[in-house]
Amino acid sequence: MLYPKEVEDKIHTFEDDLGSRLGATLRCFAYNYLIDLPNYHEVLVKVSTHDTSKVEQVLFDKMLDKGIDKGMRKNMGIRQSSSDVSEQELIKLFAEVSDMLVGDYIMDTESKSYGFTAADLAFASLAYPLIRPPCMKDFLGDPKDLPQKVNEFSEQLIATKAGQHALGIYKKHRGSEHVKVKSGKRNKYPWEGLFG
Repeated sequence: MLYPKEVEDKIHTFEDDLGSRLGATLRCFAYNYLIDLPNYHEVLVKVSTHDTSKVEQVLFDKMLDKGIDKGMRKNMGIRQSSSDVSEQELIKLFAEVSDMLVGDYIMDTESKSYGFTAADLAFASLAYPLIRPPCMKDFLGDPKDLPQKVNEFSEQLIATKAGQHALGIYKKHRGSEHVKVKSGKRNKYPWEGLFG
């Protein structure tokens, strides 16, 4: 059960906390290094347009360094100082989750095991860009193409109890099968349906 009654409110609070402390924070940290154009132009296009139409891929590729990069930085508050704060917040959060892991799962206590809950699912789902589970590799850039700082930080987080837990969630509950997004006809022109 994803939301056992006894800890349902605690799980919802944890999920809300992760939304701001992990999701947005991780993006700020990673994008700060990936928007270092032209050094990481190709990998940013690949990661950002994975499983989009060819038209969207081409447009993003052509427009990335013509304003999208500056817009991302401005609208998401991405700069070196916010990235540094994000890095420290991620270290703190992974330490807190590591401390919560007294059993096999996040909501487990010393006296009761709740098993796999939405808390584990939320944490693993939001952490995947930096913990890099093998089954999600199609959604991530190849580590050899990523900034050294991102790779080093990923290794630091993976080495924590929380990082190992997130990887274990993918291995145990997702398996080794690579995740593929189902898609239909993606390479249609936007106006194609209007004149059919």
